[in-house]
Amino acid sequence: MSLSFNRVMLLGVVASEPRGSERGPAFFRIKTTEMARDGSREFYQTTSVDCWGQNKEKALSLREGEHIYIEGALKTSSYEKDGQKVWKTTVVASKIARASGAPEGQGMVNSGASNGSYPPRAHGGMQKAPEPIVHADREGDPSDYGF
Repeated sequence: MSLSFNRVMLLGVVASEPRGSERGPAFFRIKTTEMARDGSREFYQTTSVDCWGQNKEKALSLREGEHIYIEGALKTSSYEKDGQKVWKTTVVASKIARASGAPEGQGMVNSGASNGSYPPRAHGGMQKAPEPIVHADREGDPSDYGF
């Protein structure tokens, strides 16, 4: 049997106000960007995120435009729509962290303090370290799996 790994890490902006029902997950979309290879333009992508348990409660406290970091696993499902099978891929979050309290457009930059900051970004300033929100309840630690 070969080893496999299903893990996703996203750093982006909450693209839709989180919603949820009493019995189901909280769900929202995160917008991420990527530069063209020649640097001429940015490409945007939105990804659906499902949150259960404590992550559900924390996700519902997020607001559109907040910078966030998400770890999780990909889940693909299908449903019928107008007689056609439609496939949907979502990220099931195991960790959510606010990357900064700044609204979209103000960046994830700390004013230059060195404590709790990541290395400088290309446009200057220090990137603020993510503020942990919650870790999903899981048995064991992935570092124990020997990868």
